[in-house]
Amino acid sequence: MASQAIKNLKNLVIDGAIATARERIEEEAMKKILEIREKIPTKEDIKMMILEAIIKGACEPAAQEKLKSIYDQLQNLINNVIIDPLQGGIEAVDSIYTEMKKIKEDVLDKIKEILDFLNPIIIAMRIIIQVAPATLAASSGPAASGLVIDKTGRAIDKGFMYAAAYSEIILSMIEMISRTTEKILKIVDIVQIALNQMNMVLAQVKAIQTYLEFLFLQFLSQCNVNNQNATDNQGLVNTALSVENVLNNNDLGTIEGSFEDVQKKMNELYQNLLEDLKKEGKTELIEILKNESFGFNVEYRVITVPTL
Repeated sequence: MASQAIKNLKNLVIDGAIATARERIEEEAMKKILEIREKIPTKEDIKMMILEAIIKGACEPAAQEKLKSIYDQLQNLINNVIIDPLQGGIEAVDSIYTEMKKIKEDVLDKIKEILDFLNPIIIAMRIIIQVAPATLAASSGPAASGLVIDKTGRAIDKGFMYAAAYSEIILSMIEMISRTTEKILKIVDIVQIALNQMNMVLAQVKAIQTYLEFLFLQFLSQCNVNNQNATDNQGLVNTALSVENVLNNNDLGTIEGSFEDVQKKMNELYQNLLEDLKKEGKTELIEILKNESFGFNVEYRVITVPTL
């Protein structure tokens, strides 16, 4: 009865969970990665969208408003259409790992512990039964009772039957657990691959987002802090306000390196801009920036899982 209950548990619950896990990984990871990758804008895409916003007006107020609108659209795309679903997929895949880990450690491993405990007892029973005929022979002299010999013989036969049956059950269940554990470990391998790919896509998106925020802050600095006159001090055209200068005169080293390094450099750029805007008396722009939620200040949790 107990063995049948374990088999039912395995067939109805464990096998179903394993089969469903494969489908969920396919849905939450593989398909989602393909869908999200198609939506990720490239750095060139971002640069061209900004260029289109300011090509006619460069640092004119209308151009700055249009740029802010495009910036907000891109941030909405990155945060709501790409990062949020991607993180949801990562958490879903991680929950699959937790489920497989629980089945292995809380169910299969515990059943195996019981079987490992019972197996030596069954072996001992078989040894005792095997030596029992010799004991029976030794007690079959003239004084031996026929009834005792008959009962002992039948007990030996029944013992053989039970020992053989239980040994077979234990061995078959150990094999079943071994096969099921292998299936779970394969699922875990797929989970590790899926999480690795999703984390890589998330890092790619974060780099794109930081590039967008970098250009945005550089543009605001270029157009609101530097000399805003049409001509420079020598009476020549002020090239600092040109579109090419706004887009190309950027220290891209700011957004290269580890998350901590990029975050530190981006925060320095942000704080310096606030200080410069304060000197210029541009309180409205300062408030706009303070109300922005910049991605470079958000460190997304990278989820990895160990091998079971």
